[in-house]
Amino acid sequence: MKRSAIMLLGLGVVLIVFAGCSADITGGAEVTINARVIADEADRASRVASEVSVNITPSSYRIALTYFALVDSEGSEVAIVELDEPEIFDFSTAYGSGLLLGKRTIPKGTYVGYKMRFTYLEMVAPVAFDVPTWSTDSSHPYVTGSLVESVRTFEDHTFRCYYNTDGNYWKRDVLLLQEGDTPDDNTWVWMRREVEDSEGNRNFFIDQTSHPSFGVVDLFDNSTFWGDSDDYDDETVLVTVASAALAGGTEDASMDPFSFTRDETLVLNIDIIDTFNFWEVTGSDYENGKLDLGPSYDEIPIGEGTVELYGDKGFHPFMPEFTLTPIS
Repeated sequence: MKRSAIMLLGLGVVLIVFAGCSADITGGAEVTINARVIADEADRASRVASEVSVNITPSSYRIALTYFALVDSEGSEVAIVELDEPEIFDFSTAYGSGLLLGKRTIPKGTYVGYKMRFTYLEMVAPVAFDVPTWSTDSSHPYVTGSLVESVRTFEDHTFRCYYNTDGNYWKRDVLLLQEGDTPDDNTWVWMRREVEDSEGNRNFFIDQTSHPSFGVVDLFDNSTFWGDSDDYDDETVLVTVASAALAGGTEDASMDPFSFTRDETLVLNIDIIDTFNFWEVTGSDYENGKLDLGPSYDEIPIGEGTVELYGDKGFHPFMPEFTLTPIS
């Protein structure tokens, strides 16, 4: 009998399947874990959003995973995935099948949470882009050029949100997939946080190989979680996500505790609904419940300063909510 465990994540969904052998009463147990992705409100039980403003559900959720472990009630970690190089998990079906990662036996007992490390989350979501009319990207094919919602086009685009550093892609970076004529022409680009009506500062999309030296659109600011900003470019300083029951990590990462004392068949519900959060500026043209992306621009009239915003702010991807229960 096989034991499988499945884990799903972010734009792109991640399912993890584990397997193991039966063991004596004091050792491990054979557990078969089936996974079910929940991306439709009709299929979910309940979920309390951990932020206000707007939460949207990605159409795809992927993760470049390096480490995933269950944590028992004594605080011990049972590693399920432990890799030197990230492996991308991408699942689009509601139920996993044939996703066995290998045979494993985990100790019987109570598991209260998980820990995981990954390089990035990759998600697909509908978005509209806007920039000032004088921007060099005003005629970019991704920019609709109108604040009128009936005219603007919200199209699916792919983003990568970096939680650990990979070369020139640093912690907190948000990268946009800029599609070329062929897949070989695709590039990952940064987005400039603030543009200026001056030479060399008018572009919003930043297509270059080295990390920009100026401010770019990035993930939520939390020094306790991310660590020292001087280490954002350091691949050896790792960020670990832990479920809410454990020290550290993020409040939105959760997993219902579960116990087993014998061979079990379990179902892992993986809820990716509302797993991408952003903030809208109250009263702005972009307060529409949809994802708008663009830069800020400092406009200096005589005697006072103002800031024009060309989109939403405060991007915060959430971990899926995991619920693991026996099949009756």
